[in-house]
Amino acid sequence: FLPPTVAVFKLGMLLAVLIHHVPLHRWGVLGDSIQTWLTVDPHLMCFVFIPMLMFGDVLALDANLVRGGLLQAALMATLGFLISAFLSSLPTRFLPSTRDWPVALSVCFGAVVSGTEPTAAIWILRALGSTQPLKTLMETESLLGDGMLIVLYSVAKTELDDQVSPYGPLDIAVYVVRAVIGSASLGMLLGIHGLIALAHISNRFGQYDLTLQTTITLVTAYASFFIAEVYFGMSGVITTFTAGMILSWRMRPLLISSEAVDSFWSVMEFVSNAVVFFLGGVLFGDACYRAQPIEFLWLLVLYLATIVSRAIMVFTLSPLINAVGEK
Repeated sequence: FLPPTVAVFKLGMLLAVLIHHVPLHRWGVLGDSIQTWLTVDPHLMCFVFIPMLMFGDVLALDANLVRGGLLQAALMATLGFLISAFLSSLPTRFLPSTRDWPVALSVCFGAVVSGTEPTAAIWILRALGSTQPLKTLMETESLLGDGMLIVLYSVAKTELDDQVSPYGPLDIAVYVVRAVIGSASLGMLLGIHGLIALAHISNRFGQYDLTLQTTITLVTAYASFFIAEVYFGMSGVITTFTAGMILSWRMRPLLISSEAVDSFWSVMEFVSNAVVFFLGGVLFGDACYRAQPIEFLWLLVLYLATIVSRAIMVFTLSPLINAVGEK
């Protein structure tokens, strides 16, 4: 059996194979729709799907378990992420297909492949009968790591676009502080506003209470990401994570039906994962058709390097991880 996201990704690859045998212009309206999805603006994808994917994960977390393993998750998502990103980027400096990359592009690659995708990992842990604290630690580290991923990627991408570094050490420090502390503070503020709105709605509008409360959680998710990214230039991921944690911590007694809200976000998360991984499968399958045979060997090398980098990171930080939390 495969994790759902892996299965959907493979379906996307199968569609890519079909497209290469039957061009999209022969598919009529369906082909136009697929082409629109494949050429959609990446920023639009981020603004539509990141809040939906993150908020559902955060609301499903047990706030007490998160609090117990927060230092461990934060350590892995910051120092651990930087170690993994650095090690993952090293092979790109030596492989024939990537050694001509600018350093900033190698950093972008290291950042992207060092992010953890929790859905498949949690599916495997659940199949192995792992404990709930371990699964919560994995999810928390993944969500916090996404914030670090975007911060590192943004710095490297800016340097790549400008061809010269627009940031000095002080500029980078200020940017990181604003992205982390500022984003977390903004997320707390928006999360508290969400709680106030939920409390105000509770048992006031009869049959519409549940709909309004569910809508408030949805608005909080998207408002957190949009306000942080557009108006303050902060990390929408960290802001959304923090706002979601505030709601997850205190919203349950205020909800008319906690199960209904959880079901809503479960569906939203599933649909978002399906769309994102399906499109990823199509794009990856298309890239495979265009690649030279030797590039599959380099791809395997980079994949193995990513796994080894993660293992080195965990092994290196194990003493610190055990020192700041439960083993």
